[in-house]
Amino acid sequence: MKKFNVELKALLSKVEQKLVKSVHEKPSKEALDRLAIFAGFQDWDSFRKQLHESPDDNASNTPKA
Repeated sequence: MKKFNVELKALLSKVEQKLVKSVHEKPSKEALDRLAIFAGFQDWDSFRKQLHESPDDNASNTPKA
């Protein structure tokens, strides 16, 4: 019974380490692309570009009459 408890603790420790590691990993490019598509963008890069574009950047590209 004692050996079983030691093995169980070791197993639980490994599982906990994997869970903690997976929480701290960055999402994959595919996952980010899916989120961006869900939000109405073509891909993650276009989402980031739009997000970081300032309103002044858009005004400078507008033709003046």
